[in-house]
Amino acid sequence: MISIRLETAGAVAVARTDAAVGVADLHLVEGQDGPILITTTRGDGWATAYNLSGDGTDHLDSWKIDSALLQLESTNLAVLQSDDGPRLLLAGLAGDSLTALPLGTGSRFFTSAEGFNASGLDMSTISEISVSGLQALAGLRGGGLSVLTFEGDDVTARAVSGSNLPDSAASAVATLDSDGTLYGFASYGRHDALAAFSIAGNGRATLLSVMDADDLGSALAGAEALQAIELAGQPYVIVAAADSGALSVFALEQDGLRLTDQILDSRDTRFADAAHLEVAELDGRLYVVAAGSDSGISLFTLMPGGRLHHLEPIA
Repeated sequence: MISIRLETAGAVAVARTDAAVGVADLHLVEGQDGPILITTTRGDGWATAYNLSGDGTDHLDSWKIDSALLQLESTNLAVLQSDDGPRLLLAGLAGDSLTALPLGTGSRFFTSAEGFNASGLDMSTISEISVSGLQALAGLRGGGLSVLTFEGDDVTARAVSGSNLPDSAASAVATLDSDGTLYGFASYGRHDALAAFSIAGNGRATLLSVMDADDLGSALAGAEALQAIELAGQPYVIVAAADSGALSVFALEQDGLRLTDQILDSRDTRFADAAHLEVAELDGRLYVVAAGSDSGISLFTLMPGGRLHHLEPIA
């Protein structure tokens, strides 16, 4: 049986202290020599890349975000694998365009910024974004969802509709390509709700299921974060609920979402007020990391059938 233990490795060294003030989001990408950590901040407004390979951390490059683009909301990062190479999307910035940074190599990791525009959608209203292939599911700050389809420098936006969808802004979105079908998920912390969609190549989203507290009680209370993942050909979505301190796993089946497991924070875990969630695959096993307000994280593995097995809390 594979065993994993997470240990503190030390702080990430920064070349500019103002580039580490008010970290809004983190994203890992695979570089030529190993993993690269990208951060974005709203303190002075920077996107910064660090090389994590080797024994330490090396500052690769930084890009100054124009102060006119900064908004109070945090910047949400995603990477688009376009035909012209990978592009870092910075959702949540002001302006008419969705800011994109082509990713290079070495000390010139960030090149000149570009902008994507879509007819009928003010790109500055995007607050959450998840990319899969050349499509993205975007949550809008004022409420509503949109599917973005990228074709070269062109972007088409198609609004997501559904009579049962909450009218508030999504707290998190995720996408998953499973067996050639693209699925989208959105959580709504204010409405204790979770929605699932299928997304066609033309950007049309079909609502598959909506679940809320009336269906499940505490499993979706203050749903703040979610991750979508596939195990043994079965799509799952994992939700962190801040109000109840719950981690819940849902299987997406032909008749909609089905709850397969739920774990409440306890003295043996460290995800009270659960608001942060990540998943990773290692040697064929799926791992889940959750955190909240308890000065630590909890590590789980996702078992067949959609069951969470707690491995270790890390203070």
